[in-house]
Formats: sequence, structure tokens, C-alpha cells
Amino acid sequence: MGSELDLIKTARLAKAKLNQLSTGVEEEKFIAGVGGFDQRYTKASVHKVFPDLTRAVVDNTVAAMEADGYSFQRRGKVSKDNALASYALSIEDVIKIYEYRNAEKFRDRGYDAVVTFLANLKGGASKTVSGVSLAQGLRTAPDLVPYDLRILVIDLDPQGSATMFMNHKLALERVDTTTAQAMMNQLTREEILDEFVFDTTVPGVKLMPASMEDAFIAAEWAACCKQAEIPDNQIFTALYDRVISKIKKDFDFIFVDTGPHIDPFLLNSLSAADIWLTPTPPDPVDLDSTLKFLNRLPSLDKMIKKSGGNIRTLAHAGFMTKFQQNKRDNKDARKHIKAVLPAMLDKSLPKSDVFSRCGETYDTVVTMQPRNYAGGAETLVKAKQAVNDLAVSFFEYAESIIEEQ
Repeated sequence: MGSELDLIKTARLAKAKLNQLSTGVEEEKFIAGVGGFDQRYTKASVHKVFPDLTRAVVDNTVAAMEADGYSFQRRGKVSKDNALASYALSIEDVIKIYEYRNAEKFRDRGYDAVVTFLANLKGGASKTVSGVSLAQGLRTAPDLVPYDLRILVIDLDPQGSATMFMNHKLALERVDTTTAQAMMNQLTREEILDEFVFDTTVPGVKLMPASMEDAFIAAEWAACCKQAEIPDNQIFTALYDRVISKIKKDFDFIFVDTGPHIDPFLLNSLSAADIWLTPTPPDPVDLDSTLKFLNRLPSLDKMIKKSGGNIRTLAHAGFMTKFQQNKRDNKDARKHIKAVLPAMLDKSLPKSDVFSRCGETYDTVVTMQPRNYAGGAETLVKAKQAVNDLAVSFFEYAESIIEEQ
């Protein structure tokens, strides 16, 4: 017989390799002078990109804000009086311009956060990519910038893919302040926001991370709930009762991502969401799996209700991922899923390797800048526009749902 497997050695080498790969990417970004989300606009271009702003309005508002002490970043050659330096306005600066002009923020309407669960059990359906893209798109799409939307992504997938895309350094560490850990404790609002909610590469988009250790909590859910003194009738509502209900005034939109399997995390997510959103690729195998998942929803609802919990969902919609508008079989797939679901978003995420190529450097389509993209810049720009269009489509759908209540 051979010697026993040295699992500890394998684990140690795997961790070292993860750190090596991550450090390599970070060094490449540092050498290239890039990193994080850094979309900038000249003062002259702002009125061309963002709604309800004329050039005169931008000029006058910027001048008034500077007179009041607000400092805008400038780039280029600077004379003694700053006259030759070009403005380099961030999205946060543009939000401040709208705020200075007393534009309505979404939060002014008094709604609690709209909680959305990306619901599909099919691996490879672009569930995580869709959730992260929507979260970042809601914050950065020009038509939505005036609303100053506050976004939170709750990662309940022990693989931590959303965590990797949004704050990849957290994905490399052993993080004890994960969403799953928050569910196991009776925390105050302040404790959740201070210890369990993290910044991401996009300002205004926050993250509650996941880690591989969360898988052990899901596997021993009943015992963990007993130890945490979670009543039996709350084992599938703990996410809402113990986490979301306490911070729902601090965000406008909350997205929940889980792994592609039925477990307590998925059941908690189903029961916590106001909207279920099902990403659907047109490939026949993916479509088949998606329809099978939708067919099982009544059984999942029964499991939640049997425990004493309730589903609080208001609406369920779908949208296409990996979609090719010019292919008839893709259009047919959309017709099939549209015939099943109560609603379909009118925009889709296209089939493009740009999404995976951005992920190679822990970027997303939103955070990657064309000048740094190794592929075709035009392809990236088109993908960015697709994300913006999908975000606006979802926002309008969600807005219609909550205004009906």
C-alpha cells in the first residue's frame, strides 16, 4: 500500500499558489498604473453622458461647488492658477453635482431595500456574473447615477466568486465575518455594517463576503442553528430576520448570490427576496436545467413553509444570458422561458468572452478600462453598454413592482 495522502501539504501548497497568482496580478496592475474602478469624465463631456444636465448647468454648478470648498480632481499640465488643468470627474463627483442641485435620490422615496435573489440551480448560467454586473451597473449606468443608488451584494456561495470579483483580497483570506457567520449571531445594525460589510472596487457598492468555511455551516445547518439558538421556525428565514431586516434602510438594492445547489443558504435566500431573478442561457442543456429548477419551486416553497417560515417574494422575472440576438435558436429559447415566467426583462447579457477575460485579472466588465483590456476595446465597450442597459431595464422593472405595493 502507498503512503497516506498528505492533505495538509496539499492545502499549504494550494494557499501559497493562490497568493502567488494574486500577487502576480497585483504587480502587473501596479506596473501598468491601473487598479480599481477609475472611470473619469471631462467637465465638457458630463452633459453629453448624464441626463438632465446642460453644459451651462455643469459649468455653473462646478463653479459654485468649488466656491463652497468642494475639490474636483484635475489632470494634465497645471498653471499657477490651475487654468490649464483638465477636470477629471469621477462618478462620485457627478453624483455630488446632482446632489448640489437637489436632484431626487431613490432613498428619498422612503422604500426599504429591494432584495433580489439570482435564482437558478444551473451552474454556468452566469448567475454570479449577472448579479455582480447588475450591482455595479445600478451604481454606474449614466441614467441611474442621479439616483445615487446604494448597493449591497450578499455572497452566500462558499466558492466566493462574487467576493473574488468585488474584493478579491478577501477571497484569499480566511474571513470570519461572512454572511453565514452573521446569520449565526444576533448582531446589531451597527455591528453588521461595521464588521460584516466591506467596500469593493466600485464606490457605493458594498459586499458581505463568503468563504469556503461557510460550506461547513451549510452542511451542519441544523446543529449550527441549534447552537446559535435560532428557533425551528426561523431556520430558513435567518438571513432576513437576522441580517437584512436590520440593514434594509441603509441600501436601495440588495443582491443575494448562492451556489448552484439546494441547501439552507438557497432556501434562506428564496424566503428573503422581494424579487426572484432567473438568468437563463439559451443553450438547450441550460434551458432544460432552468425549466427543471422552475418546476421544483413549489417543492422549495413547501420546505420553507413546513419549517414555519414564509416566502415574502413579490415578483419573479427572467432575463437571457450568453444571448446572441442574431440567432434564431436563441430567440426561440427566450420565447420558451418567457412563456413560463411571469415577466422577462427586455435586455440581456450577450455571449462574449469579455466577461471571463476581465475575470482573469479580478476585474469585471464595469471596472475594466478599455485602455487596459487585452482584447478588442470595441468589444469591451459593447459589453459595458449591455450591462448598463440591463441595469436600467432591471431598475425600471423593480421600480414598477415596489410602486404597486
